[in-house]
This record gives sequence, structure tokens and C-alpha cells, in this order.
Amino acid sequence: MEQLHRAGIPMINSAVFNAGFLIGGPYFDYQRVSEATHPEVFDWRLRFHTVCDRHGIQPAHACCQFSLSPPGVAALALNTSKPVHISRNVEYVTCSLPDAFWNDLKTEGLLTPDYPHV
Repeated sequence: MEQLHRAGIPMINSAVFNAGFLIGGPYFDYQRVSEATHPEVFDWRLRFHTVCDRHGIQPAHACCQFSLSPPGVAALALNTSKPVHISRNVEYVTCSLPDAFWNDLKTEGLLTPDYPHV
């Protein structure tokens, strides 16, 4: 990504929700997973949702903002089967989140502490 950015090539980030898992779906990396077989990803998601709840932030909003954070990302590819979600998606990509939220994710070990873009 850094190479593309340095070359001035804008990127469209997709798979923002990791096949829907990050916002509550049963698929992770496009495979159906269970808590019995992948407890670590379910634990991560629970902890992520807990921090989101503490800050009053929808997990999808956090995913969108994080996905836009790397330099060079010009847009997100967001799919929705419900037209009513379009305005919500626009809000998620245009409204930034507070530093305190990102700092809590780092403190909780959910983001790498030295990730520089949030």
C-alpha cells in the first residue's frame, strides 16, 4: 500500500468488515467459523464491540474509518442490499472518530500501539 501511495496511485479498500465478521456475521476470511474452532477471533470481536459500546460507536463506523486511514486509500467499496443503509454508509466514511476511541483500541491490544494512521 505504501508503494502505491508513493507512486500516486489511489486505492479502493474493500472487505472492510472481513466478510461481515467484524460487525457480527458468521464468516471470517470468507469461511464460516464457530467459537469452538476460532475462539481467538470471537474474543477479539467481543473486545472490539465492547470498546465500541463504551464510546457509543457502531462497529461498522469504526471499520470504515480504520479502512480509510492508510495513506492513499481514496474510497471504500461498501455493499448493501438495503437502500436505507446508503446514507448511514456515507456518514460512516465522512465522520471521523475521536482519538480516545483509537487510543482505547490500542491500549486494549486490539490495534498495534504504533499504528500511526489513527
